[in-house]
Amino acid sequence: MTDVTVTSPATTVQVIEGPGPQGPAGPTGATGPAGAAGATGPAGAAGAAGAAGATGPAGATGPAGATGPAGAAGADGADGADGSTGPAGAAGATGPTGATGPTGPAGATGAAGPADISSFDTDDLSEGSTNQYHTTARARAALSATGTGLSYNSTTGAITSLSTDVVTLSTGISTNNVPKFGAGVADTDFLKVSGTTVVGRSAAEVLGDIGAAAAAHTHTDSYAMFITAPADKASPGYVVDARVASARTITNFYAKTESGSCVATLRNITDNVEIASVTADNTGASDASLINTGVTANERLGVVISSNSSGVDLQIVVEYTA
Repeated sequence: MTDVTVTSPATTVQVIEGPGPQGPAGPTGATGPAGAAGATGPAGAAGAAGAAGATGPAGATGPAGATGPAGAAGADGADGADGSTGPAGAAGATGPTGATGPTGPAGATGAAGPADISSFDTDDLSEGSTNQYHTTARARAALSATGTGLSYNSTTGAITSLSTDVVTLSTGISTNNVPKFGAGVADTDFLKVSGTTVVGRSAAEVLGDIGAAAAAHTHTDSYAMFITAPADKASPGYVVDARVASARTITNFYAKTESGSCVATLRNITDNVEIASVTADNTGASDASLINTGVTANERLGVVISSNSSGVDLQIVVEYTA
């Protein structure tokens, strides 16, 4: 058997456990006094930092603080640049003239100048042994005459031929003959021997004499132009030939620029017709479809420029036959 004792402030009950039936439960006892405080447990781990709070409004401006004591004096500043030079002062007054110095010694006597001989002539100057004067006698004495039938008189200076032979030359076309020119021979004539007389012949007469005809002559030539800064220019444009010397046929028209482009048109200004037209650029171009190529004497040729697009250093060649 076990004894259990319950103690309360008003009643003590003893319960005896035994084999007998259990009696009814007693009323709940009043709460006992609080026990003594237990010892403080160890500190818990620090919690995570909370998010930063929003910035609070700016506080009011505080009153100005009292003026602090004066700081120490700063170091001396660098020297300033020199000032510009002032204007020149006025010229001083001229001092009094000094006393005259003593007279210097006389200079040496100069060499004598040439004598004036304007009043003299060769009669007053003796002849030298090498450069002698001219005289008629000396001139005659220096001459002589040699040859068959010739005689010379050194006293008079006369030359005389003692020969009585007369030479007569024959005209004609034989050896040692003198040629005889017929009437009408002129400068630039061709010459023809007619019998024993020389006659003049024109070019046409020579062709007739030899049974020939004048051959047709054709030559090839060209005009060349260089325009540094071409600008759009209507007819007559840039003049190629102001007055064609002789009839000719245009065979080619070529144009080229160093950069940029323009349209170059060759025109017969007199007849107001187009001959050729190309777009000139830095690759160069020729017109293969020429028209109105015949140009007569005294007509005028020109190049008209249009659609210029920054064209520079335009080179033009016009080829022709005449």
